[in-house]
Amino acid sequence: MLSIHGDEKKAMDFLDKSIKKFPEYGELRFYLSLLYYRIGLYQNALNVAKEAYELSPNQTTEDLYLRLKNNLPVKI
Repeated sequence: MLSIHGDEKKAMDFLDKSIKKFPEYGELRFYLSLLYYRIGLYQNALNVAKEAYELSPNQTTEDLYLRLKNNLPVKI
């Protein structure tokens, strides 16, 4: 939500803290990957999307990972 309103720094801080507190939740990495993608850090987005998929293998995390891996656009 913070990222949608243009406050990427707060969103990143929130996600980083949340991932440290709940490292097993792939969904948090999914959102961090989207944030990285949104601000143009594509390699970071790919790396974190892969982690999200490994922790939470589902259609959503797989789709994000494969789109980033194959340099396809991601709709946010």
